[in-house]
Amino acid sequence: MIRFVFPGPVYLNLLEKFRGTLEITHKFSLTLSFIDLSLHLLLSSLAACKTVVDLAFLIDGSGSIEYHGRGNFKLMLNFIKSIVVTLPISKTQSRVGAVLFSTSPIPLFRFGQLNTVTHIQQAINSIRYPRGRTYIGKALAFTRRYLFRGRRRRNRKRILIMLTDGISQDRVARQASLLRAKQVEIFTVGIGQALKRRQLLQIATDRNHVSVVSFRGLASLSKAIRSKICQVITPTGKYMLLSWSCLKYSVKNYKRNLSS
Repeated sequence: MIRFVFPGPVYLNLLEKFRGTLEITHKFSLTLSFIDLSLHLLLSSLAACKTVVDLAFLIDGSGSIEYHGRGNFKLMLNFIKSIVVTLPISKTQSRVGAVLFSTSPIPLFRFGQLNTVTHIQQAINSIRYPRGRTYIGKALAFTRRYLFRGRRRRNRKRILIMLTDGISQDRVARQASLLRAKQVEIFTVGIGQALKRRQLLQIATDRNHVSVVSFRGLASLSKAIRSKICQVITPTGKYMLLSWSCLKYSVKNYKRNLSS
């Protein structure tokens, strides 16, 4: 008998996908009398992100954020917290760092400075909206020096998620290239319509790392970003994306084995 325990209501949405197929107790535990290896791996990987990452957030705090709607800055912070809460945060596992920017970059916290989800969420909640202009190039350069010095550790992904609602008033291509040379995977999240998609593409790892949404659309984007962050690093060093279609196939096989 194998028991998987999913700690707390954070994973309720994931567990809902199995309702009617697997027994769910009030403690969000799954008790299985039989499980094949593929389902084991999928459940373990999808219920909580197992990938070890150094995840940085570069957060636009320019004046246009709240100009386009009161409460927009808080929506951005909520988006960040929804990603952080799924990570295995500790001194030896995933680490989170953050930089706020407008006219100038503002350091918030480094990797390893905060080592629990609760402490990171508290730090995010305390971020004050600075206003100012949009200088992304300067912010990228600062983020490289502040968070991504040295070489990437083996089996630890380096990821930067940049959120902005505007057009940078300085050049971005070179500073983005220097970050990518440090093996940093860059996601750009453009919010609203006052953007240049070409500029987002200059910064991002590739076009699959570029998203454009409304402020209200950030909540739905969170799931897609988490899925990409949580790709498993295989022994060959490549990433494997665990899809829901594969999971459904494994659940089907699991049910067939139970009935045979």
